[in-house]
Amino acid sequence: TGKEKLPLKVSNVRFFKQFVILKFEGIDHINEIEKYKKYRYLVQTGDYYRLASFAENGRYDSYMVVSKDKSQAVLIYVQVVTDSNVLTKKLKLYGLEPGKKYIIDGVEYLGSTLMNVGYIMKPLRGDFQSAVVEINPA
Repeated sequence: TGKEKLPLKVSNVRFFKQFVILKFEGIDHINEIEKYKKYRYLVQTGDYYRLASFAENGRYDSYMVVSKDKSQAVLIYVQVVTDSNVLTKKLKLYGLEPGKKYIIDGVEYLGSTLMNVGYIMKPLRGDFQSAVVEINPA
């Protein structure tokens, strides 16, 4: 009902201006904003590309943001509904430098390969799952 008492144990305390920020053991949602901060500048200043639309395919949503100098990017994939017979999903990326080498999860790719052949997403289990993929220069 939302009114039950939940025993909490403080694992971390930080001070920011006049605020006290508490982190509790076993509750990670409080720090989700920290993940965004890592990509904030890129998201605010980069070029946005829609790779797939849930409204069109009824399964997933995907977009990426590429820095103006095309040196790095971030790919966001949201699986709204699971495909029961599909283990992987290939996404053709946009906005990268064709001749430049990029690293994704420790593997090196040419920009032209990622844009023409595509990047194979690791499988996600279940509905409403998401992944953030960093694309860094080699």
